[in-house]
Amino acid sequence: MRADALRVGQPVWLPPSSGRRDPIYPVLRGEVATDVVVVGGGFTGSAVAALFAEAGVRVCVVEAAAVGRGSTAASTALLLQEPDLGLLDLERRYGPTASRRIWQLSHEAARGLVTALRRLRVDCNLAARPSIYYTTSGRAVEALCAEHRHRCAVGLGGT
Repeated sequence: MRADALRVGQPVWLPPSSGRRDPIYPVLRGEVATDVVVVGGGFTGSAVAALFAEAGVRVCVVEAAAVGRGSTAASTALLLQEPDLGLLDLERRYGPTASRRIWQLSHEAARGLVTALRRLRVDCNLAARPSIYYTTSGRAVEALCAEHRHRCAVGLGGT
């Protein structure tokens, strides 16, 4: 496997281009009148640029290579609605009020992204799927159960 195989290429979550060539965008030459410059034409940069443009802001995206073919191409395209840390860890670090707010903001961000993808008609095979948490470590079972019980106790649990 090439060293950069996890950073560039054809996104596995998009269908092959079926013979179509990716769009070629003009090389930036000289000065451009713009309100915002977005560096990077991957998923995040493209989404930010689209939202700015939708709001009437003049935006210029600069990308060193092909749009959406850098680290975005290596992405699993998995959108989770919760932060990287569990609720118990967040509470230990930030307290109960802030941790629940972090949880809510993460959920709102995921919903907002789904709404934007649909509004912009991004064809990316978007589909809601249930998630499951598991462990292969017997020692981690109780911690996983405690996290689940706590989420349920504060109204953030699943089944």
